[in-house]
Amino acid sequence: MAVLVIAGLSLLAGCGDDDDRSDDGGANSDGFASLEGGGGGEEGFGDYCSDVAHPCKTGFLCAREFGEPLGVCTKKCTVQGAVCTGAPTGARAECLANILGSDYACVFLCGTAGGQTYVCPPELTCKQDKQLTSGFYTCRP
Repeated sequence: MAVLVIAGLSLLAGCGDDDDRSDDGGANSDGFASLEGGGGGEEGFGDYCSDVAHPCKTGFLCAREFGEPLGVCTKKCTVQGAVCTGAPTGARAECLANILGSDYACVFLCGTAGGQTYVCPPELTCKQDKQLTSGFYTCRP
């Protein structure tokens, strides 16, 4: 399990070491498509981020793997396993990443489970290096 950093705090999530980014907005080499232009959702939720060059919009946290320069703009949540609201159309974010203490953060999921397929927001790529939950992987820069 990799360590993610959010606003100076560590958080745990099922993420690997692959840091490739795809900006093509179409089908990725992983077999899952990115969303075309996003659509719907809260502006900035699911954008890629870096601490200095590309910070998150107000109200979001930059979650990134320890040692990686790019992360995902996400938000805190309180109920582990709950669906996070505000994701772009076609994307799914769940309250899965535990921030130190009792807080959680939303994680974008991609893949197919229960007959439903979810794709990553435009600036993220589906990383199939480690399965997060049954049928789902994480979306990362």
